[in-house]
This record gives sequence, structure tokens and C-alpha cells, in this order.
Amino acid sequence: MTVGKLRRQLTLLTSVLALVAVAVAILATRLAGGNWPVTLAGAAAGVLLAGLSATILYSSLQAAVNMVIAKTDKAIAGDLTERIEEKNFGWGELDRLITNIRKVLKGVHKWFGLVREYSERLTASTGQILSGTEQISTGSQEQAGQVQKLLKEIEDLARSARESAEKAQETAALARETDLTARQGGEAVDKVINGMNVIHEKIRTLDESSARIGQFVQLIEDIAAQTNLLALNAAIEAARAGEHGRGFAVVAEEVRGLAENSARATREITQLVAGIQGATGESVTAVAQGLQLTGDVQEAFRNIISQIRLTVDSIEELAASAREQATGTEQMVGGVQAIAAVAQQAAASCQETAAITNELTTLADNLKAVAEIWKFGENDGRRKADAGQINSTS
Repeated sequence: MTVGKLRRQLTLLTSVLALVAVAVAILATRLAGGNWPVTLAGAAAGVLLAGLSATILYSSLQAAVNMVIAKTDKAIAGDLTERIEEKNFGWGELDRLITNIRKVLKGVHKWFGLVREYSERLTASTGQILSGTEQISTGSQEQAGQVQKLLKEIEDLARSARESAEKAQETAALARETDLTARQGGEAVDKVINGMNVIHEKIRTLDESSARIGQFVQLIEDIAAQTNLLALNAAIEAARAGEHGRGFAVVAEEVRGLAENSARATREITQLVAGIQGATGESVTAVAQGLQLTGDVQEAFRNIISQIRLTVDSIEELAASAREQATGTEQMVGGVQAIAAVAQQAAASCQETAAITNELTTLADNLKAVAEIWKFGENDGRRKADAGQINSTS
């Protein structure tokens, strides 16, 4: 029911009261037997009674309307700390309209609190991802240094093998030196394997974190959809309120716009998370290949050490063993170079992941900034709420 309609009903009620006053005057005339002073006094009393009743009813209506206008004006200005008190003014449809406006304002307040809470959670999660990515990047750089060191050692081993083939008389000494070098190379390979296992675990953790971000983003998208529905309901209620609901209709439109922007942002975040997951999947595959290559290198080192120990016992087999060792070391050089390429690729993937994480953090901060435009009561904006609670206010 609009305020204009309520005023028309009030005018009608006043007219009825005036008719009652006239009737009272006529009755008084009959009872007084033509005594005009008594008649005029009765008529005046009836008119006074009608005017007093109309004034009381109009004041009650005006107080209710002014209270709702004041509260909605503050909400439009961004102040959500005000509440419309639960009070029965005795006007059925007006009371129901005020109750609906109070529920809508309460739902908007809870929604913005939820947006701010989940934006803070998203910021914290992206911070953890960024920290893990930096650790992976550091490990990749260390691995690259170890691979370069290993490559140099293997090249030295190959040169030693060629010299041992040319100088059979120095077989024993060279074999012992080569054996020592091979053991050092094996230890270096073990370190490389351990480092790559750590990288593999970090990337797996990154993939799990990306999946969790996807869940958070889906939740935010669901909230945006619910908010859009609330805004539509609010616009309908504002349209029913007529002229006095026009200001609240503007608020409903702004809320709907924010919901659409949030939905659009979540779709972009979903695409970014999908990119992160794709990159981590490629990294997992690359690390697995690197582990396989490193395992081959480790096995080759064991074979070389076995051959070197045999050459100490048998000089006749020295030349053949040295040539085989030279061939094996050349193959290992190629394997280590492949590992170096994988390490560089992992480092590049970490940098890309860090860039995407920074962008996701920026988006979360922007979402939080949107929520903080509105003013909340103390600790109200940080209360834990869920989509079900918000939906119950519609």
C-alpha cells in the first residue's frame, strides 16, 4: 500500500468522523427540543472529536514514514549500522512494507560482511601460495647450480677415462682417482634426486591449493548469484513502495551491479586458477621426467664405479673399460644437460605462477575494498555468516 493511498483512507476516515459529528448535532437538537446553544455545543464537540482523531492518525502515519525514509537515506549513503526497529504502527500493509525493508537492509548488511570475510581468506590463501612458489623458485635455482657442478664433474670423468685408455701404466692410480670422482658424482646425483622430490611435492601442494582457490571462487560466485536475486527482490519491493521507494530502488540497482561485477571477477579468477593448474600439471610431468633421467644417471654412475673397481684388478681390461666409461660419461653429459633444461623450465613456471598469484591477490584486495566502502557496526562485518543465512532474510 502506498503512502498516498494511506492518506486517502485517512481523509475518508475523517469524513466519516465529520458525518458522525453532524449526526450527533442533529440528535442533540432533537433532545434539546430546539435549544440552539445546546445544539451548537454538541456539534462543536463532534467536530473537535473528529479533528482530534484525524490528527492522531496522521501523526502516527507521518512518524512511520519519516522513520523509514531516514533509515533508507543512511543506507543509500553507505551507512549500514542503522537498523529499523521492530514496531507495529497499526497500519497492516504499511507495517508489512516496513518489515520487508528491514529484512532487505539486514540481508545487505550480512552479505557485505561475508564478502569482506571471504576476500580476507582469499588474500591469506594467495599469500601462502606465493610463499610456496618462492620456495620452489629458490629450490630450482639451487638445483640448477648443482646440475652445473655435476656436469663439470662428469666432463672431468670423461677426460680421465680417455687418459686412462692412453696410459695403461697409470691405470691403478687413475682408476682410484676416477672411482673417487664417480662416488662424488653419485652423491651429487643423490642430492639432485632429493631436490627434485622436494620440487615435486611443492608443485603437488601448489596444485591442491589451486583447487581450494577454485572452491572459494565458486562459493563467491554462488554468493554473487544470491545477492543478485536479493537485489531483484528489493527492486520489486521498492517499485511497490512507489515514490518513497525510489531511493531504495537505486540502492537495489547498485547492489545488483556489485553482484554482477563480483560474478564477472570470479569467472576471471576461475580462468586464472585453471591456468595455474595447467602449469602445475606440466611441471609435475616435467619433474617426473627429470626424476627418471636422474635415476638413469644414478644407475650409470653405479655401473661406472663397478667398472673402475674391476680395472684395478685387471689391467688387461683397462682400455675397454675406459672406453666404455668415456661413452657412458658422454651419455650422462647429455642427461645432465636435459636435467638443466628441465630445471630452467621449472624456474620459469614458478615465475609465471608467482605473477598469477600476485594478480589473484590484487583481485582479492579489490573485492575487499568494494566491501569496505560500506560502514558496518562494530564487529558486525566480520561475523561469520553463510549463504543460507543471507537467503533467509529475503
